[in-house]
Amino acid sequence: MLLYKKYLKIFLAILVFMIAFTSEDLIAQQIIGGKVVKRGIWNNKEVEYADGQIALKLKSGVQMQSVIPLINKLNATIVENFDKLRWALLELPTGTDIFSVITALMNNPMIEAVEPNMMAQTTFNPNDPSFQDGHQWALRNIGQNPPGGTNDADIDAPEAWNITQGNSNIIIGILDSGIPMLSGSLSHPDLDDLNKIILGNDYTNDGEGVRDLLGHGTHVAGIVSAETNNSTGIAGVAGDCKILVVQVFNASGYLWWSWFKNGVIYAVDNGAKIINFSGAGGASQEAYDAVAYADSHNVLLVASAGNNCGARVFYPAAYSSSFPNVIAVSATDHNDVISEYSSVGPQVNVAAPGGYGTANFCETEDIYYDADDIYSTTPNYSFNLQNLHPEVTQNYGYLAGSSMAAPHVSGVAGLVLSLNPNLIPSQVRNILQQTADKVAGMGGQNFTNDYGYGRINAYKAIQPPTAPQNLTYTIVSNHPLLSWNANTEFDVVRYDIYRDLGDGSTKIGSSTTTSYNDYDLYISSSNPYFAFYYVTAVDLTNLESSGSNILRVWYNGLQKERSEIAQLPKDPTLYQNYPNPFNPITIVKYSLPVEQFVSIKLYNSLGQEISTIVEGVKQEGFYQESFNASKLPSGIYFYKMITGTTIQTQKMILQK
Repeated sequence: MLLYKKYLKIFLAILVFMIAFTSEDLIAQQIIGGKVVKRGIWNNKEVEYADGQIALKLKSGVQMQSVIPLINKLNATIVENFDKLRWALLELPTGTDIFSVITALMNNPMIEAVEPNMMAQTTFNPNDPSFQDGHQWALRNIGQNPPGGTNDADIDAPEAWNITQGNSNIIIGILDSGIPMLSGSLSHPDLDDLNKIILGNDYTNDGEGVRDLLGHGTHVAGIVSAETNNSTGIAGVAGDCKILVVQVFNASGYLWWSWFKNGVIYAVDNGAKIINFSGAGGASQEAYDAVAYADSHNVLLVASAGNNCGARVFYPAAYSSSFPNVIAVSATDHNDVISEYSSVGPQVNVAAPGGYGTANFCETEDIYYDADDIYSTTPNYSFNLQNLHPEVTQNYGYLAGSSMAAPHVSGVAGLVLSLNPNLIPSQVRNILQQTADKVAGMGGQNFTNDYGYGRINAYKAIQPPTAPQNLTYTIVSNHPLLSWNANTEFDVVRYDIYRDLGDGSTKIGSSTTTSYNDYDLYISSSNPYFAFYYVTAVDLTNLESSGSNILRVWYNGLQKERSEIAQLPKDPTLYQNYPNPFNPITIVKYSLPVEQFVSIKLYNSLGQEISTIVEGVKQEGFYQESFNASKLPSGIYFYKMITGTTIQTQKMILQK
């Protein structure tokens, strides 16, 4: 009993935090099993855990009755009683900082282990049988036989699906030959969900609506977004995205460019963020204007390069040299080799699995589709492609071509936009190019006319950035100036800074550079308090890295009341720059209560625009931007912030 009282006093006296942890940040609330999920750093690793719950393990030989007084002192409730492994789950009072409790309990001689009630999740592995049995080698290639390909000659779809399977807010337009329909209704078991399939216009005027008589459009639609994890057929690359079916190819596989133009306009005007066009032809002003229309509305156009046997890229894919919203796609096989039939050229942006085809096709023009080609949906009735290729079966079957490569790219683009729908087409194209695999056939080059920038990799396109490294600080004007190493990823757009003053970790701001001044904390010669910091990296897809190393900073006091710190004003706010006057660098700080567009521009005393400091869509939070005026003369300047709801102006003085 005396031993218990001694350690209870220790527990009540401990007010500091160990470097092994920091508590939750301010992420959007997720609720699992009735508990709010929070995120924080535990043992130098980012974890997700149940708010207010801890798991506690007794040392061998300690009876439950011995710790009841301690549990009562904590005002805790036993949610799950001690089991045969000596673990119990405790619920702490609302608002309790579980990490300070954990720290104290670690020092109790009766307790062997204590930790947050942490969350894990399943690895997404869809139950679609044709994915499970290896038919879809383009999504997961382990060298399965058939087709006997090369391990990892795929787009790493399962790894990507652990992050996202798509978002129903993203619409992918399929400009092709239609979709399976019987008696006016969707008829294919993998393409019959009216909640995700939007039936658009038929510009061929064949009297059948968007019913697929050819079979090509059905195959493409399945690759992009077949119903996934439904124990039926195949998995789509972006199974949770919607598709808009627009018929522009007739039952024989031909179109007029006017049909393409009309289809693009329709898809753009009806909310498509991506348009897949698995077709090819010669240059056309109508096609050019259609692409320009999509570009002007920030709609991505993914187009097959064509099946020109190593010769030039066809249109509209060839417009990739003129428009940043076009992605030209060449085709690879199950060994990551450019398919014999694929068009190639400097307009190719990326390659994707399109199937092997048949050896010597470019000499014989004979092709037979089999397991080394792309497996996807086909109409559940007789269709015209079967007339030439009876080996292509109903419901599901194999086809090959750059027509099959393009929808893999459209699906991956859908995953990217599902994470950040505010990205513009050029950003999506750049992400896919920069994260593509440099396969052996590229000979170590960054770009080739065959592969473009490489074969797409869905996981790399959407994986979170790595944690920032080497977080340190220096003291500048009695405030901590945090600094860290820049991330190597090309698409890191900002760093978020988190601070813990002893009552939980909160996001205090963001920076587009590798430093951050915390003006809330004042440092002097005597510093009795300390705070913990860590930094995360955020990329174009809004994915956040795990935390950097945790940094402890001793300080003397706060510049303002603790209750005011890190609380976002209800309206967008532009703060006075610091230092001011300055020479030549100053910090411009602003805050946003919700995600919105923000523009901050600098003007001289005559009202002439000098420079853009910030422009773009930003998430909620505090931000600070470093502004370098080394090329400007001394004088008085004004910086103006414009958002959707406010206009604010501050004055800065440059003294050289």
